[in-house]
Amino acid sequence: MDSSAGRLLFGSSGRTLVKCWHYFVDEQFQRAFLCSLTEAKTCTIGDFVAQLKELLDFLEISKLTLVGLSMGGVIAQGFAADAHERLEKLILMNTVYRRTDAELKGVRSRLKITVDKGLKPVADLALDRWFDDAFRRANPDVVSSIRNRLISNDLTAYSTAYGIFVEADREIGAALKQVRCPTLVMTGELDTGSTPELAYTAISIGFSVCLLFALLVFVQSRRSRKNPPQSQKPNPSDTEN
Repeated sequence: MDSSAGRLLFGSSGRTLVKCWHYFVDEQFQRAFLCSLTEAKTCTIGDFVAQLKELLDFLEISKLTLVGLSMGGVIAQGFAADAHERLEKLILMNTVYRRTDAELKGVRSRLKITVDKGLKPVADLALDRWFDDAFRRANPDVVSSIRNRLISNDLTAYSTAYGIFVEADREIGAALKQVRCPTLVMTGELDTGSTPELAYTAISIGFSVCLLFALLVFVQSRRSRKNPPQSQKPNPSDTEN
């Protein structure tokens, strides 16, 4: 593989991480990754970062654009702290940064539900967050397909990965201060897990140097298009509805 060409790698959310892994790695990496979660050999975000570096070395990719969604965004922050010189661009999508006690209480509650009751209840909670009633009525097959994908995850692997995500804030700390590349931070206006406030916090206090960056907050279609969101702190009244 030509390491001089532009490369983009997408780090998915914890709910789809195991399922997505096989799309871009060979059987050897897929098997090692899944075993590391089911046998509790992966215990920290740093373990995921080490696996990502191993994958990039295997593919002979020296520099890349890294896109991290949700838990993938937390792993991307860890990668930035450990190997920022390998980043050409960084995109953080619907991820977290310095969550409040109330926000951490919510994810810890969902982890407990998963451990106690399995994947179906937490999958339904996720679908309630991701899709409104109108979309679900119009696209039942899409919603059903995503639900089936979620509940087909290995319970042990999922619980292990989600537990790491839940307690990741202390490990990640000030990782973003190591970023030296153009960065895009984005989330959804009504995302209750990765809120616009978290995205703004990441941009406003997370970086230690002046970067070319942008904050995008996707506004629900029912909102007026006359005044699109700016790259500034969201008004709390706009995110409480």
